[in-house]
Amino acid sequence: VSEEDRVNYGSYLLKGDAKNWWQSTSEIQFAGQGSISWKQFRDCFFSTYFP
Repeated sequence: VSEEDRVNYGSYLLKGDAKNWWQSTSEIQFAGQGSISWKQFRDCFFSTYFP
């Protein structure tokens, strides 16, 4: 499975506040970067929800 598919599927599974958080974060923090790696997604998610 490609990195992009992993991020797309992982973010698809988010609900409620987590989904809103990711939509904002991906637009602000990763703007202009192109595709986001699974490690970037995972690290960002864990640092927010499991500090």
